[in-house]
This record gives sequence, C-alpha cells and structure tokens, in this order.
Amino acid sequence: MKSTTSSTIQFLLKQAPNYLLMFVVLLTSCDSLVGIVDQDKLPEIQSKLVVESYISPQSPTIEVKVTESLPLYGEDKIDPVYIKNAVVTISGEAGRLTIPYNDSTLSYLIDSSAFGIESGKTYELTVSDERRSVKARTRVPDKIVLLKSYRIDTVPGEFDPLLAARVRFSWDDIKGETNFYSMRGYATTEETTFIYDPVTLKSSLGRQQRQTPFYDYLKEIVIFSDINQDGITLTSPESTFSLPMDYKGTYIGSDGKEYPIDTDPKIAEIHVEILHLNESYYKFYQTLRDSDHKNNPFAEPLLIYNNIEGGLGCFGAYTVGINKITF
Repeated sequence: MKSTTSSTIQFLLKQAPNYLLMFVVLLTSCDSLVGIVDQDKLPEIQSKLVVESYISPQSPTIEVKVTESLPLYGEDKIDPVYIKNAVVTISGEAGRLTIPYNDSTLSYLIDSSAFGIESGKTYELTVSDERRSVKARTRVPDKIVLLKSYRIDTVPGEFDPLLAARVRFSWDDIKGETNFYSMRGYATTEETTFIYDPVTLKSSLGRQQRQTPFYDYLKEIVIFSDINQDGITLTSPESTFSLPMDYKGTYIGSDGKEYPIDTDPKIAEIHVEILHLNESYYKFYQTLRDSDHKNNPFAEPLLIYNNIEGGLGCFGAYTVGINKITF
C-alpha cells in the first residue's frame, strides 16, 4: 500500500506543470467571455413607487404600504425606503376617500368603517408623490368559504419531552370557477403554571392561556388553487404548533412544604381562517414563493407579478371565512 501511494504522489508531481498549464488556459478562456459594458450604453432606470395593499370586507382596516425601488445604479439598501408624503386614494361605487399616513404602522391606514369594502365589487387605488403617479384596480371575490372538516394529531415536538399538534382542514371548492386560497390561524392552549402578579410581586398556580400561530407566513407562503380540482373537497397542507409541556410532579411552596402540581395542558380553541383570494393576490405571492431559491446559485431569476400601472407591487383582494373550533 505504501509503494502504491508513493507512486501516485510521484505521478501527480510530474503532471503538475501540465495541470497548471490547463488551468491557465481555462482561466484565459473564461476571461475572454466576460466583457465590460460602459455605463453610458446601459438603459437609465429610475426608482419606482412600490405599492402593496390587500382589501377585504372582513378586514377591520384598509392599509396601503408605499415604498420605492432602488435605481439601477443606486446605492444598495437593506431597509425599505418608506414614502410618507404620498397622496393615497381608494375609490369605488360608494365614492372616493384619501387615506392618511400612519407613523406607527409606516403605512397609509384607515378604519374599514370609513370606506366599506363589499364582495363582488371593483376598487381603484391611486398613489402619487411629487415625481410619480401609479394606479391599480382589483375585484373582491364574491363568496366566503367555510370549513367542512378538520383533523388534529399529536406528534413529537422539536425538543423532548414537548409535544406538537398537527392540523389539517378541508372545505368544499366553489364549483364552476377558478379559485385561489390561503390559510391562517392560531391555537389557544392552556396549562396550569405559576402566574406572576406584578401588584403583589408573588407567583401562584393558575390556568394560563397562550396563542400560537400556524400557517406562519414568516416561514412559508401557503397558497394554492383549485386548478384540475374544480368542485371537489380540498384539503390544506399540514401545519404544526407547539403544545405546553405535560408535567406531573411536586414543587416547594413559600412555606417550605411540598405540593403536587399537574400542568394538565389542553387545546382550548382552534381559530382558522380560509382566505378566498382573487387572482392578483394569488399570482403575486405565487411568484414570491417561487422566487425563493434557497441560495441556489444555479437558479434562474424570476419576474415578480405586478399589477401596479407605472410602478411595482400588488393591489389584491380576498374574503375570509372565519371558523372557531372549541374543545
């Protein structure tokens, strides 16, 4: 084995000049494929208004976020540039309303009671600042979709001995038309635990509730359509949420005595919303999801869907079917 290894090393050393020559040739060839184009010969692309808004009859507010894109040769910026001096107007059959800017949300925001959004109606959004003006139209879906059935299982959690709950939901697709859907919701769990009282500065045992979201958009964009599935029962993708730890044992009280404790964790309520999206909403998030290449250097760039005339972004609409499951 030693002599074979030695021979291999000697062979590689003898061939090193040849490998070096091949490397130089390849490097020179690659360099010849790269050309430098003068900036004066490239198109001049200025920044554009970027508008994002999704309206719904079930939403308590109408919110419009307005930022701007980076110019082609501008300075790279990580944080978005919020446009605070724009004139934002929404209009429909009921009239026209200018939406004021809200500093706390960094968006243009009004209560939905000031301008009612109705199913089946079309609305127009216009946004302008000192240099630019854009507009978009969107139609709110006609119908609300409600839950038909659900399934809940417990599965091992991320950390032992914790458990997680796995949920799936089903509903009947609206027949005879193309439909687009999304999901969102949360679970209310409760457990017996020590609850701190800031007034007495003491802790005592009691039942405590907490809400845990599922179908979290920060982790994954959950959207789907009924293409090739018209009129059938559709089932959502699985989603999980953590459960409180099930613990039975003892604790030492302030009097030094030992007392039993049972956390007795339970799911108190499941709140799930089925979002019936219009096509613009669906296409925008579909291209956002598909453009996430997970840092794959060989992935091709994807053009993000846009329905903002003169700018970038999306003006979409949806209805919400709200379902509550109590235990």
